[in-house]
Amino acid sequence: MSAVQALAWRDIQLASPNDVHVWLVNTEDFSAGDALAEFKQHLEEDEIVRLNAYRFAHDQHRFLVSRWLRHCVLSHYLQGASLDCPNATTNRQRINVRHSPQGKPRLTHFNADAFGFSMSHSHPYVVMTVSHRTAIGVDMELLPDDAVRPDAWFGIASSFFAPHEVDSIKRMPVERQYRHFLEYWTIKESVIKACGTTLHHALSEVICDMSADSVLATVPASRVERTYTDLEIDQIQVLGACLVTVSAASFEPSPPLRTSVFSLHEGLQCRPLHYERIRRTSRARGEA
Repeated sequence: MSAVQALAWRDIQLASPNDVHVWLVNTEDFSAGDALAEFKQHLEEDEIVRLNAYRFAHDQHRFLVSRWLRHCVLSHYLQGASLDCPNATTNRQRINVRHSPQGKPRLTHFNADAFGFSMSHSHPYVVMTVSHRTAIGVDMELLPDDAVRPDAWFGIASSFFAPHEVDSIKRMPVERQYRHFLEYWTIKESVIKACGTTLHHALSEVICDMSADSVLATVPASRVERTYTDLEIDQIQVLGACLVTVSAASFEPSPPLRTSVFSLHEGLQCRPLHYERIRRTSRARGEA
């Protein structure tokens, strides 16, 4: 990533309602030094409780880096693209996030309705997506280097996937089955996050029909906070091993998402990342 020229923060803007910015951080690239220590002093009380709830130092480090990423990125979009770069510690009171009963994060800023965001992680990466589409969701899984035995995924798929989804995975060569399982999984979880429902109750009810380069997903209206009529899904592969799926829900048919990916580094340097699109949809309608 370091070979790519850094971008000026002012050049990173959400120019269209269908723009989606995906931010990726490798937590192993961040030292537990003065910058994170200073940022830790600005955490809210409930965030300190969550941080201290992690038993292991690497989990605490990931949580702290993810909160640093969230604050830096949101402060950029909320304070305006005219800034040279966001400040990781000042104006802390302007980044106020609360969660719905289902766990969906929401900004309580005066301009909160202008942006939506979602986060996910798969060691050692943390990913965040931001868009003018407020009903947005992201999920990420790290693709394995080697084939994974079916007993690692078959029980989960049998319990939470539709029969045709399980059959689709089983028809794949053994070395691709786990990857195909993750492709389904990240779509389902990103849709659930976008629609604002809970993973446990809705995972089996997000139904996916996938081809080699497209996907159609449906979710019952009874399982979501609001009755959405359209879902846009974009599934990409970044850095060779990161499978990232973004979903956005809306009340009317919308153009395809325009996805851009950036990496954020210690010192607040950001760089564009190339990605491979796996599949997408422009008309994945939720059920009425």
